[in-house]
Amino acid sequence: LIKVQGTWEKRVAEWLNSNSIKWDRRPVRFKHRKYTPDFWLPEHGVYIEVKGWLSDRDINKMRDVISETSIKILILQRKELDNLGILTIRDLPEFK
Repeated sequence: LIKVQGTWEKRVAEWLNSNSIKWDRRPVRFKHRKYTPDFWLPEHGVYIEVKGWLSDRDINKMRDVISETSIKILILQRKELDNLGILTIRDLPEFK
């Protein structure tokens, strides 16, 4: 059993499960820090971050992680969360 934080993450976990998408939590190390995005999708090689809105701190942290590690992060914000029932993993925007 993997715990999620909040109702939005719960919705995403349920959506992933209902679409048979395997997920986990997997921390990323960068600049001697640890960052754990909300979901790791091993079969797709991407992370998902659930954010109602992106603060400057969030943006800077994700840019640092991406530039240092070359990971791929998909962002789910309010618009995507409202449309989860009709989206596929390919529809999710990538953070750049």
